[in-house]
Amino acid sequence: MNDWSFQPQGGTVRLFPVPGLVMFPHVMQPLHIFEPRYRALLADALADDSLIAMPVLAAEHQPSEGPAPLEPVACLTKVVSHQTLADGCSNLLVIGVARIRLVSELPAWEAYRQAEACRLNEQDVMANDAQVERMRERLLGAFKKHLSTEVEDLSCLDGLLDHELPLRVLTDLIAHTLPIDNQLKIDLLAETDVEHRAAMLQQSLCEPAMRPPRTLVPAGSFPPGFSDN
Repeated sequence: MNDWSFQPQGGTVRLFPVPGLVMFPHVMQPLHIFEPRYRALLADALADDSLIAMPVLAAEHQPSEGPAPLEPVACLTKVVSHQTLADGCSNLLVIGVARIRLVSELPAWEAYRQAEACRLNEQDVMANDAQVERMRERLLGAFKKHLSTEVEDLSCLDGLLDHELPLRVLTDLIAHTLPIDNQLKIDLLAETDVEHRAAMLQQSLCEPAMRPPRTLVPAGSFPPGFSDN
């Protein structure tokens, strides 16, 4: 595995599933590492390329069945900062760098799980500039309308969701932020057609199938709390 890239033909990835979390490229996520196996994973990642794959746990898993089955799509992340605590645990910040598909899980010769994976390359946006801008405006409008029920002042989004932000990045940021059903998030992570992904998001924002707004991070709370692992 290379520094910021992951070759299309594939490679070996370290698996760090977080229950209830679907990670996306272009997004930063704080994590808290406390289990011995994931301490070992983090140590190996930092000594190598700082890359960690965050797969999604399959919903039908029962604890008595052994290792949890994983969805085939995952997000490859890179550790951008970390802090080792006095008790040996760690706080870290990762950023999603690529969509990947898990091809096959490897035998458990390490404390943590690993798999062979290949990169999922996104399809180029075929729409012209005017069409892309209309897509962005519709998607941003629906997103801000949804957030307005939770955040009084949306001016903080003006810089974050700058008009120069590529549509592929915007869709991932919104998909990660929205309190939508996990299966839809998995579908959005697996969708490599950016225009289709934007359409899926816009439709979801116009439907009442969202989870209760209270699952959103409260206004003024940034960064979000660490995920326990």
